[in-house]
Amino acid sequence: MLADSWEACQGTEAIVAVPFTFWGYDIAEKLGVPFYLAALLPLHACQDFPIPTMPAMGGWPWESLYNQLSYPLIHLSFWQLLRGPINQWRQSTLNLPPLSPCQEPLTRMERVPFLYAYSRAIVPRPAHWPPQLHVTGYWFWERPSDWKAPRELVEFLGAGPPPVCIGFGSMQNRDPQRMTALALAALAQTGQRGILLTGWGGLIHGHLPDTVFQLDYVPHDWLFPQVVGMGWRPVR
Repeated sequence: MLADSWEACQGTEAIVAVPFTFWGYDIAEKLGVPFYLAALLPLHACQDFPIPTMPAMGGWPWESLYNQLSYPLIHLSFWQLLRGPINQWRQSTLNLPPLSPCQEPLTRMERVPFLYAYSRAIVPRPAHWPPQLHVTGYWFWERPSDWKAPRELVEFLGAGPPPVCIGFGSMQNRDPQRMTALALAALAQTGQRGILLTGWGGLIHGHLPDTVFQLDYVPHDWLFPQVVGMGWRPVR
């Protein structure tokens, strides 16, 4: 991935990376081009909530301190796992000096513009964040002009009241069978029809009732106005 990233960035005018490919910052340093980072989850320290990979400690006396320290703890731990190969690559390919155990990516990117692709209506922007951290609202793929909904899906939507849409996008699950059974039980108990968007979550079920339709993916801007909550619109 490091070699592919270096090759792909040759001749570029700017680099936009996601947190897992933070080495884009090293490439930008070598090429002398602007760098931006795009993230789906808050990564900068905050007293209001912990980093999303750590559990919340609501009501704990030291909650705000715990929240704030959870960020550097995770960042530093993650950096120790990758520091060896990153430093080797920096020296052998980029001809740059190695980085110390304390030079984790987010610390080095303290002045980098961040684009946080979630809504302030869901996670309010902390007041103390510096101005280069931008909460942009959600991002949506543009639907291909030649896309057509599967005939079976159109028939399902027209065969009864608007269903509930259940999906987990790129979130994987250790027990997809159990998660699927839980979703089906919730639909049955509430008397709702449902659409299961399996995505990467692996939601699968061998025998679905006639009131449930399953598929991997469908453009949200096409589907959401037709499911429960017809007033849906993108939240910015």
